[in-house]
Amino acid sequence: MKKKFFLNVVFGISVLFFACTNTVKEAQVHVWGSCELAKAKIDSAAKLDGVQIADWNMETKLLTLKYDSTKVTLDNILKNVSLAGFDNERYFGDDYEYEKLPDSCKYERRVE
Repeated sequence: MKKKFFLNVVFGISVLFFACTNTVKEAQVHVWGSCELAKAKIDSAAKLDGVQIADWNMETKLLTLKYDSTKVTLDNILKNVSLAGFDNERYFGDDYEYEKLPDSCKYERRVE
């Protein structure tokens, strides 16, 4: 009886452990931009430590992310993208960095 109880406890702890260890998150967020240079800058700015995939689609304006939530948060990623000069769902892009973009890469800025 004690052995069966012990095995059930060990099994329960194992299930909880494996359920809690999945720290890889996936997200798609809107990031505004309009050229290949923007793609390179957005992808690069999003690749913080812990980010496995950062791929911005110029047509859909969606940044696809796969990241380890124990190392980085979605908020940190989007802050870094905004510091590179690109508006996104949570933050306005840095004005100074935006103005440094070539005219062909400037996009219509969000107004709120």
